[in-house]
Amino acid sequence: MEKNSNLTKIISEKNGMKLIRNPDNVFNFVCTIENKHIYLDKIINFELIKLIFEINNDIYEKVIMNKIDDNNAEFIFIMKHFFADIGLPQRYYHFIMKKNFNVNENKIVFTSETINRNKPDFIGKDIEFLPINNMIYECQFTSLQRDKMLFSALISFDKNLSIPEYVEKVVGLIVNKIFIRVKQFIEIYRI
Repeated sequence: MEKNSNLTKIISEKNGMKLIRNPDNVFNFVCTIENKHIYLDKIINFELIKLIFEINNDIYEKVIMNKIDDNNAEFIFIMKHFFADIGLPQRYYHFIMKKNFNVNENKIVFTSETINRNKPDFIGKDIEFLPINNMIYECQFTSLQRDKMLFSALISFDKNLSIPEYVEKVVGLIVNKIFIRVKQFIEIYRI
């Protein structure tokens, strides 16, 4: 692993969005999202989570969602093979995501549990599991009308995963691109 991996590092900060890498391979993306035309809590659901992956189809090769109920869904996503030229494998991630709407704290939190049992049959033998311990998406509503929120995405990779600095920069660009698109989509959405 690169030296200075025990330090918190700002990977990017622009237009009110910040991506930080914390020690132990934890990445945190933070931004404010506002849309005066809708109640944001009405659209923050699993379909939006699936949409995050679908509107980034230049990053994800395939996305499968199996909605279990209103508070639980299973996801499998296969990323495009970004690092083939430098010999790194293509990756997939399989997880259960849970939704919790805490009315008292005025926030919706999505947490993921990794499923790393058996690779689904449709995933190619050369595609490797992306070692993410968990993901937490938090939507903290900051207005009574629920038209403005602080959005935070915490992605915790396995602490033993070595992320070279040149790969970290690309990962940072990819994560930024994903959430910039999500922010833009939510801010222009109309019902």
